[in-house]
Amino acid sequence: MMPRTSTTVLLVAMLAGCGGRYVVSVPDAVTTGGSARVVTQLRRYEVWPITFPVEQAAVVVNVADEPHRAAHTDSDGIATFMVPAPTPVGSYRIHFRHQDARGDEASATGRCYVMDPQRLTVAVDIAAVERDYEVPLHQLRSAGVQIVYVDDEVAGQTEPLRWWIVGNGLPDGPMLAWRWRRDWLGRRVEVVGSLPAAKEQLPGLLMVFWNDDDLAEAAEALDMVAFGMNELPHLTRRILSSKRLIGPRDYSGFTSRSTRDALAD
Repeated sequence: MMPRTSTTVLLVAMLAGCGGRYVVSVPDAVTTGGSARVVTQLRRYEVWPITFPVEQAAVVVNVADEPHRAAHTDSDGIATFMVPAPTPVGSYRIHFRHQDARGDEASATGRCYVMDPQRLTVAVDIAAVERDYEVPLHQLRSAGVQIVYVDDEVAGQTEPLRWWIVGNGLPDGPMLAWRWRRDWLGRRVEVVGSLPAAKEQLPGLLMVFWNDDDLAEAAEALDMVAFGMNELPHLTRRILSSKRLIGPRDYSGFTSRSTRDALAD
């Protein structure tokens, strides 16, 4: 089973875009082509192993061979860009670079996934993925179903997770973060992160396979259908036999109820 990303914090700190005393966090971006919303966070080591956000730092980014864009980080060290992106479906590299007044540099590489809004997309809880699920996931991918992976602790550190996925023969796909935003009383009020942003881009993102009760509730808050990870093999057969779910189509009118109805056909 894939360990939670908190178990790879030290590895991440050493691998994720280090430039001397800087660390660049690079979450995956999801788009349907033409342009992409790309986010990065720049942090700096002050006292090992503690990092602090770098404010008002100039960061330059581009996707594939598209033109560069520049932005400044906010008080949390986060810079947000709208950048040109390729149109063909596929995975493209995002390049980040920062150079401070003393000439110290930080750079990192992330991924931008251009996905098809007219295809069914299935989210999988990365903490629940095992090699036993390789066959059904590849069956879905072969039928044109898009796969995304979700976790509540991705925090922009995707490469160690991607190495694990590829190393275990699982289909490639973007790593999306999710978590609950809470009010001052600690009550959950909104799902935030890259999962709800991807749902806006991909109306066919209809279901999630989970091993986390909070994730199941978050998916339902986004009008997605949540299934236990152990249901994946059985439901793969249902998905593949559903004429309403497989094949290019307009998913904009789909709700969790219509998704369940399509699986019952």
